[in-house]
Amino acid sequence: MAFGINLISFFYVLTSFALTAANADECKHRIIFLPQSHPPPEFAGVKMSDSQKNKIVESQLKVASYIGRFPQVPVFSEQVKDKDVSLDMLPADVRAGLKSYYNRIFPRGLPESPDALTDIQKQKLVDNGGEFVQLIRGRASVLHRVYENREASDEINDPIKRWLRTHDSSTDSYPPKIGSLVYGAREKAALTQVQNYFSQNAAQRDVILIYGSNHSFRFYPEQFPSECVIIPSEFQQDWAGRFRSGPEGFPSATAKTEYAKTSDATR
Repeated sequence: MAFGINLISFFYVLTSFALTAANADECKHRIIFLPQSHPPPEFAGVKMSDSQKNKIVESQLKVASYIGRFPQVPVFSEQVKDKDVSLDMLPADVRAGLKSYYNRIFPRGLPESPDALTDIQKQKLVDNGGEFVQLIRGRASVLHRVYENREASDEINDPIKRWLRTHDSSTDSYPPKIGSLVYGAREKAALTQVQNYFSQNAAQRDVILIYGSNHSFRFYPEQFPSECVIIPSEFQQDWAGRFRSGPEGFPSATAKTEYAKTSDATR
């Protein structure tokens, strides 16, 4: 019986992706969602295992490679809070020094396989993220924010930070109030920024949105049509958010008192 349920779920996922891809062809605007694995926040005090670090390296290499393939598509990043980030914000000499440094670290560009990365390349991908590596290397021109301003960011994230400082985030479950901020509030804030961008750039069809793999942006049709949120095929197996039942973050209707977090470094 368990095998049958898993098989049904598997085929449901496959067919839902196929239907979404077909419907997406009709979309005026699309979000290309890249579900990522990334380090936990430093203040949370969580130590990464070697396997977790390797998973992050593989994920960030995929993110960087995807951006490199589509350099003209605007990028919205979970890492960018309340102000867009561009190398043009830096003095010319600092900008040139950073590009030179990263070109020495990646002299032959990005390898196809994480096994071909050097230790320092792996560390840069973990520390900076694939999108910032590509920004510094000149393969992306700007990384867009996912909050309107500092006040909006603090209102959502300050309670999350306070909770993480007093709990073991690798084992403790989010209480409902925190889960609704970690998931629903942050997802809606990011969608608002994407909406604002499209309203000012009507001719732009696609944007890339990089966010943790437990997230889903398909619960908010009033903000953005769910069929217009696309996960590229190479990222579909990384997306854990398919098991969520709603914007509050709970994986099933029977677990709505707490959200049982996974033990990996995604959030």
